[in-house]
Amino acid sequence: MTKQYLRSIFLSSILMISCKNDKLKKQPDYWHHENIDITEYPKDSSYLQKGTILSGNPDSLFKFLRVLDRIKKKDSALTKENLDSIANLLVKSLSIAENAKPYLILDKKYIPKSKVLHNNQLAYKALLESNWKHTVSFKDYQEYLLPYKLTNEIYDNWRDTLYSVHKKLIGSHPVLKNLDSLYKYHISKTYNSLSSKVSMRKYFASEENYSWMDITKEGDCVSRCRYAIYHLRAAGVPATYDYIPNWGNRPFSRHAYVGLANRNKQVPQLLDNTNNTKNLVDNLNAAMSPKKTKVFAAKELPKGLYVEYEKTIPKIYRQTWSNQPDMIGLLSEIPNEELFLDLIKPNMVDVTAQYLQTASVATSKNIFENKKMAYLATFDTNNWTPVAFTTFNWYGSATFKEVGKNILYLPMTYNGTLAAYENPFVLDNSGNKNVLTCNKDKRISMKLIRKFPLFSYTADHSVDLKDCYIEGSNNKDFKDAVLLHLVNGLTFNTKELDFKKPIAFRYIRMLAPEGGRLRLAEIECFQNKQGILKKLEDVNYKKGIIEGQNGNAFDGDFNTYLVGKPVVLDFGASVPVSRIRFTPMNDSNYIIPNYEYELFYWDNSWISAGKKIANTDYLNYSNIPSGTIYWLRCLTSGKEERIFTYENDTQIWW
Repeated sequence: MTKQYLRSIFLSSILMISCKNDKLKKQPDYWHHENIDITEYPKDSSYLQKGTILSGNPDSLFKFLRVLDRIKKKDSALTKENLDSIANLLVKSLSIAENAKPYLILDKKYIPKSKVLHNNQLAYKALLESNWKHTVSFKDYQEYLLPYKLTNEIYDNWRDTLYSVHKKLIGSHPVLKNLDSLYKYHISKTYNSLSSKVSMRKYFASEENYSWMDITKEGDCVSRCRYAIYHLRAAGVPATYDYIPNWGNRPFSRHAYVGLANRNKQVPQLLDNTNNTKNLVDNLNAAMSPKKTKVFAAKELPKGLYVEYEKTIPKIYRQTWSNQPDMIGLLSEIPNEELFLDLIKPNMVDVTAQYLQTASVATSKNIFENKKMAYLATFDTNNWTPVAFTTFNWYGSATFKEVGKNILYLPMTYNGTLAAYENPFVLDNSGNKNVLTCNKDKRISMKLIRKFPLFSYTADHSVDLKDCYIEGSNNKDFKDAVLLHLVNGLTFNTKELDFKKPIAFRYIRMLAPEGGRLRLAEIECFQNKQGILKKLEDVNYKKGIIEGQNGNAFDGDFNTYLVGKPVVLDFGASVPVSRIRFTPMNDSNYIIPNYEYELFYWDNSWISAGKKIANTDYLNYSNIPSGTIYWLRCLTSGKEERIFTYENDTQIWW
């Protein structure tokens, strides 16, 4: 599905449904009456205007789901690999084209009205049977409980199935009649019941629906949220799909969280984007599970290095079922060429303040610049991504309300392409706008040690390598082992051990202490021949003796690794070794010797400060303009890069 094609479908759907967004008239106190007749449930007529985006024929897709589900239930021993192969064969036999162009089909053309009415009845019944019915407004019921699906996925009988599942669940676990307990159960167990290793998604020619996720048991964080929402709504919970348009300190990866419409605050303590390890929410802003996060003391880290424990959040939006009047008004008033439709949707509301400590910030454009729409963008790989939007007033001022603090923003306009209308700024913890201006009169020198923040999930790998050790021996059983090196600290990049007097061994190994675990990306040995260090290549792993994951430590790729077993190198005969080089499991975002890099600084656009080939684990740059933002790119390998400011000889990441 191309983004451009989906945009055209999206605009068509807006035109189709914006004029006919039927809303139920508010009926008196539905769930405040006792002994109410269940046949008097609220009706949902919105399906007459709703649509489904898919590729191929819906009947073929339904058959595909039925057959795949039947095969899986028949064979309980069916492996994921076998299910993948079967799905591939079915796609071909049913002519479900993987690369067919997506199109919009009206739901009323393939969903019987009786199915929608039955869904309405079950939604009403589930809420009436709940202990929290009095906390759910009629409006929230319409938006987050009554709908027969979540968005534009192909319809299935999810509510029938999961209503029964819920009844059995509370029958065996009465504590789950409590909303907090039920929510926690599904956000933990149901959410994590899907594997994050997604391999079959390419076979499904629509947005993932409940049936597909239940069959494959796989999905990314967005799919996991949807899967949990299906379960919660079937139980009468007004669960919401709350999503982040882009991060404040890492590249884009779609992310969402399950909220509750009947709550005004979605987290125990409002988040503040301050890298506070005591204020992290799993599956939302924590870089890794807070239960597993190690907090690194400053003395454990090299100078200029710090750990990011948090994924900073600039904005959070909620996906609604119906189009919102203010959004429809905006979409109809603003020229199409100024609408950044990857961000602006007709069915969205801003819920940032339910999650974050926020601030408002004012910006200004040139009064003669003919633009109506203003955006705040955060950095993304190779580009900027809008995360917030508002309109300019008549004298060119635009105020953005309720945005996340401790984030670097760039004010931008859009006209097919994004353009900055102000300098970038950091919205600090006090809500102050600290503008960053390129100062060419004041030049600085920089020592750069990374091109991307050190997140906790990467830093944590170094913990396992601590106390691991390297030994040499001339016996295969290492009875006469000589200790060559003990890793007595935390290692975050490639480590080189030079021996003034070459040591001769046939075998060299690296292993963890008893009860420990080795996490190693690479180990290499070098021999000095006539003043030139040459890597020893003719060892048993090159001859194919070492296989499987162990080979990852010898493949020359810092992105592959082994976990657990000792690593043994056999040179075939006693060989003098002058250098041993080893690399922990890592993200390859530190400065790697012999790799080429290029530094850029911002002065209304990105300006190159020059290319360098690293000859050690850091880069020195001098005569660089101060006061602005910088971007270090690796031209040799890797995609993860982040902007930074330079303060007190330290790279501060944004």
